[in-house]
Amino acid sequence: MALAALPGRAHDLTAARTHWITRICERQGIPVLADHAYMGAGP
Repeated sequence: MALAALPGRAHDLTAARTHWITRICERQGIPVLADHAYMGAGP
């Protein structure tokens, strides 16, 4: 499944939310580590 590319100016967190990356990792039990710029991503 191919996902549409986002503009280069899109923040990483915006891209992760748009493509459901954080939710998919959460469901699969994959820990996601990030710095303070990602505080809005959830636990």
